[in-house]
Amino acid sequence: MKSQTTLHQELRQRILNLPGVTERKNAGIDEDAFFVGRTMFMHIHGHGHCDIQLSKSDQERVLAEGKTRTHRWAPEAGYVTFVVNNEKDLEPAMDLIRIHTVVLSPSRLFRDWSIISPTRTVITRSRS
Repeated sequence: MKSQTTLHQELRQRILNLPGVTERKNAGIDEDAFFVGRTMFMHIHGHGHCDIQLSKSDQERVLAEGKTRTHRWAPEAGYVTFVVNNEKDLEPAMDLIRIHTVVLSPSRLFRDWSIISPTRTVITRSRS
């Protein structure tokens, strides 16, 4: 059985292996925050407590399916909570992370960002 520290490091590495994802420490919060371009789409509290931002429809679906918990502070922003307690939780966590949707307003478009979702095609945008 892997330690919480090892699980945390493996989860971070899997997230960072997704195209266009970067990590910023203490980016306005005290946890590991993950970004596509300038938009934070998730963060991890402590070891394995993942807050993931989804589209409202994806949020409603995964909550109805019992795959996540409602986020304590920002459910209206599409956030859900998933806790990685052991190795078997890593892949379900990554499934949720892969379906996140970054909602962009015209003033928040980035240069060359991409997101991969298992239920959708690769979404890419580019602005010159």
